Amino acid sequence: MKTRQGDQLAMAGQRLNVEVEGGALSVWHFPKPEAPRLIFSHANGFNASTYRQFLAPLNAHFEIIAPDTRGHGLSQFPLPSTRLPDWHVFARDLVAVSAAFEPRTTVFAGHSMGSVCGLLAAGLHGLDVAGMAMIE
Repeated sequence: MKTRQGDQLAMAGQRLNVEVEGGALSVWHFPKPEAPRLIFSHANGFNASTYRQFLAPLNAHFEIIAPDTRGHGLSQFPLPSTRLPDWHVFARDLVAVSAAFEPRTTVFAGHSMGSVCGLLAAGLHGLDVAGMAMIE
């Protein structure tokens, strides 16, 4: 059977649970030893798996870490029943996910809500990145 590159990425990656404040996030991890790391954060209402076709060609150059945000995808706890006052908890989660892996040069990319959370993580919560790409 012929597979597309994104299908190959989905097969090559592994799901990990990363402990964060109050629970665990499900994280797609696509190893690439000694390559720079790309942390990708999805948009509101999406999950990391949504982007596998987009991320597939990037795995040729980067180790990829793509968490499912709280209340999304396979992450193991729901959002609180009350509205969140802001997205800082998501930003802190990105810092915790990054810290769960050995240090390495890291770039961040995000889509919509994921972009804002990455910017908050880098600007206010100590996420150390060499560069950022924010989509819409």
